[in-house]
Amino acid sequence: MSTRGQLMSLLRDVVTALVVVVIVLLSLWAYGGRWPPMVVVESESMQHSNTYSSVGVIDTGDLTFVRTLQRSHGVVTWVQGEKDGYSRHGGYGDVIVYHKNGLTSVTPIIHRAIVWIEWNASAQGYDVPSMGLRGVKDTLTIRDLPSYSTGARMDVNLPINVSAIINNFKTVPGRIPHSGYLTKGDHNSDVDQVSLPAWTSLGTRPEGLTKYVEPVEKGWIVGVARGELPWFGLIKLWVNGQTNQRDMPSNSGPDLGLTVALLLFVPMLFDVVAAELRKRRPKERATGKSRRRRGRDKEPEPPKGPLQRFVAGIKGLVPRRKGRSEDGGEEGTSPASAAAGRDRPALPIRTPIRTLARASPP
Repeated sequence: MSTRGQLMSLLRDVVTALVVVVIVLLSLWAYGGRWPPMVVVESESMQHSNTYSSVGVIDTGDLTFVRTLQRSHGVVTWVQGEKDGYSRHGGYGDVIVYHKNGLTSVTPIIHRAIVWIEWNASAQGYDVPSMGLRGVKDTLTIRDLPSYSTGARMDVNLPINVSAIINNFKTVPGRIPHSGYLTKGDHNSDVDQVSLPAWTSLGTRPEGLTKYVEPVEKGWIVGVARGELPWFGLIKLWVNGQTNQRDMPSNSGPDLGLTVALLLFVPMLFDVVAAELRKRRPKERATGKSRRRRGRDKEPEPPKGPLQRFVAGIKGLVPRRKGRSEDGGEEGTSPASAAAGRDRPALPIRTPIRTLARASPP
């Protein structure tokens, strides 16, 4: 192949790859209803192991696809999911992406929705409809909740300090408690609303911000996690230098390298196989043509039995359409029969006597 042909082939491959990437991104945008359609997991708060990443579990460095609430038809909590047998990402209920206290200027959090609580102003406590509780002011216990805070699964009875959630609102004068989701990372030991600071960024703390994350309102939710692309988010973390600040799972880097190598090797192997098949195809066609040509040049075998000789004689009496074959004989005949026909003497034409008499003058 010439240099120009190689350049055109390379350009065609690059354009094809770009078109495929654009189609994939547009499909994800249409599915999720938001842009960008995915987020990079930057912390280990959802891991199920201290050292190993698993497909199907949200680990540090994963790319997680996010779908809006409208597209995902709401949020299923862990409490409701346990009743219905609904699970996502290694546990019951949905994993949601939300802005802490509605602050869109900070990195959103990706944690599991545990239970929905509703503020009861008359009782000065929280109702928990999914558990049939009303006016809870002290402690709410979630039973048999899987926790991976030690790097291994433990089913615990998690006590949630509701009084601390209510007192968190009192840190800001005039702040009234409100309804929302209680959330928790699978790798954390407690819910965000009593353990996760609302402000961890540099700069001045915004006014009117409580100390800890408040119950997550629906308007703060970016979307619901729907699937993952494991390890590929590590590229962003490496570029930003964040891998030095996090304990990455030991297998994430090697698995990413192996995946990238396979993605590069498989198309190259396909090109090599396709080129080899293109080389063999003309030889196979030439071999087939020569075999068919030898078959046409082969002399037909003479009829053996009396029935075959009779059929052959009848066929010889049927007139054939005049034409020339590639060998110079009449179409439908072999070269030997064509030559025999040319050497055969012509038969005299016999005209009926009655016809000749009618044609003569009186």
